[in-house]
Amino acid sequence: MPTKNFEELKATGALSTPPGVGMEILRITSNDGCSVDELARCIQSDPSLTARLLQVANSALAGGVRPCSTIKEATMRLGLRAVRSIALGFSLVSAHRAGGCDQFDYGVFWAHSLARAVAAHVMAARFRIGVPAEAFVAALLSDLGSLALATVHPKKFGEILTSPESATANGRAVLEQTHFGIDHREVTSSMLIEWRLPEQFALAAQQLGAATPPTGDRKKGPGLSTLTWIATRFAAAFILPNDKPLEEELVQGALASFPDWKKENLSGLWTEIAEGWRKWGNMLEIVTSVVPPYLGGMQTKARVGCPLLVMDKPHTKTSPQAPAAPAAPPAPAASAAAPVTSASQAATPNATTNKNQARILVVEDDRTSAKLLMTLLQRAGHDVTLAFEGGQALRGAMQSLPQLVIADRQMPGMDGLTLCKNLRAFEAGRRIYFIAVTAEESEDKIVEVFDAGCDDYVVKPFKPKLLLARVRAGMRVVRLQERVDADKATMQRHMAELGIRERQLQQTAITDMLTDLPNRRYAMEALKSGWELSLREDAPLSAIMVDIDKFKRVNDTYGHDVGDLVLKETAKVLSTAIEPPNCVCRIGGEEFVVILPGGNGERAKELAEQLRLAIESHAIKGGNFDGHVTASFGVATRQAEVANFEQLLKIADEGLYRAKQGGRNQVRFVQVEGPAVAPLESPAAGAAH
Repeated sequence: MPTKNFEELKATGALSTPPGVGMEILRITSNDGCSVDELARCIQSDPSLTARLLQVANSALAGGVRPCSTIKEATMRLGLRAVRSIALGFSLVSAHRAGGCDQFDYGVFWAHSLARAVAAHVMAARFRIGVPAEAFVAALLSDLGSLALATVHPKKFGEILTSPESATANGRAVLEQTHFGIDHREVTSSMLIEWRLPEQFALAAQQLGAATPPTGDRKKGPGLSTLTWIATRFAAAFILPNDKPLEEELVQGALASFPDWKKENLSGLWTEIAEGWRKWGNMLEIVTSVVPPYLGGMQTKARVGCPLLVMDKPHTKTSPQAPAAPAAPPAPAASAAAPVTSASQAATPNATTNKNQARILVVEDDRTSAKLLMTLLQRAGHDVTLAFEGGQALRGAMQSLPQLVIADRQMPGMDGLTLCKNLRAFEAGRRIYFIAVTAEESEDKIVEVFDAGCDDYVVKPFKPKLLLARVRAGMRVVRLQERVDADKATMQRHMAELGIRERQLQQTAITDMLTDLPNRRYAMEALKSGWELSLREDAPLSAIMVDIDKFKRVNDTYGHDVGDLVLKETAKVLSTAIEPPNCVCRIGGEEFVVILPGGNGERAKELAEQLRLAIESHAIKGGNFDGHVTASFGVATRQAEVANFEQLLKIADEGLYRAKQGGRNQVRFVQVEGPAVAPLESPAAGAAH
């Protein structure tokens, strides 16, 4: 379920969302009784989206034989769920190519996302994992939380991106948790759940930045999470080959979990993904780069979990090694049925120059009447678009969202009343003020106009003054609705600000002010929750106690300022190395605890040793101190004889005590290395400090 902090992001009203057609797709498909015809009608209102979906359905990887020519055929081939997901993904790409966060490179973001999506698509088809089209969308949207945070908090998120700690996905997540109470992976997961996309999409997004590949289902084997994890390694190597070459050992290990994989196939897989990336980039107008043949990767200290979004110098919004963006394709010649925009609208689409000006769509099959209406309305200062057919008017209205529509009731094909009914089926269309033009004044005919959803009507041949008066009346309603919307948005922002302040107060109560880590209070709550979950699901739970060696000597020799620096630097090393759902807390003095929900004893010992080495090798310089510190570790895991989480912590503390007694700078796991600890035994705390 989406978290409270995600609800705060939503309340700002700035969260990244699909454009009008995308939101309507969500609304239609949220109903279990959604029909293919209904979804097809919605998608067809966006010609660009329609063309891209047909191209996907007709691609070689879709497994088609006869080319699809309609969205209904494409849906039958790909499946309703896949078409829904693809349509959402493509609409998001189109709507969010730029934004207000200067440090966030939107071009690199989409190039990286597309490379990840193509890699997942290719591997899903090769290994027969689920529906390749769904794997494409799951990978495309698996870092959507980064885009969302850049949209909602552009200034603060930009500062986080430029921080040295953001060199890794986990380091950035720690900063995001500190400032927003939620990180990009949690935002992604919550958004995908909110949009009712398959649960596997959210699970894959949560594990995107893990240091090691997901293990997959024990019975079914590796799945979407593993595909997406591998795909992001390929994507990072494509985008930043010098900084993050392909981690061949890790990738080969993950690929080995798929049947029939051979190590020598890596070069061919690399080439297939690279070619697909360029092809999809041309289709979606995303700039890609030339990828050389694979000549072997090497290990790199830069852990891949998110695209490198910040450039050191000002640059254009394209991918780092990409060539100049290709020129936009020439616009198709206007057809007789295509909407014709006015000169003012072409210069500033969807803009109004004064409060009395309206954006008006005129729909009239008689060209003489259409020109007359356009001239009359333009002279009154309005921004007018013409359409000569109902179907074209529907597509134009869904793209440009006029404030008013003036449509002739009688037209061939889709008439004015049918157009109104179709617009009212969309959330955005229900906000459009609709005036029907009719030649019939009988009571029954006028009632039909209002029953179809029209707001007003004028009779042919219309009187110019009366028509303009109807438009002014309509605009009063529109302006009133806009004021209501603005007041609602202001209220939402205020509620979001209150929520953020409340969260900040709560965060302060559970945060250690010196190190910015969670404090003892939080640690006890996290241990309690982890213990209950461990019992309920019969899952492992481990804890690691950490204590800085000879810390009192540091304070006595160099002063408390240096002591504080040592604490902060050690906390930074620990927090950077710990990945959610694991967490590290400062529980007092120079002591920390690492909580590992789902981590067994072996994994806890391995992690403790990694942390020990990381602290030992981390250089600290400040004041007259220039050197290193070490730490001792005690490890405990939930076993049958452990009564509760308090005892689990005591056992870890006993391990820490023995590590101190054994010479410090070491890891002890007393449940294996020493005699069992009696349930009521209380180790001599602090004796070895």
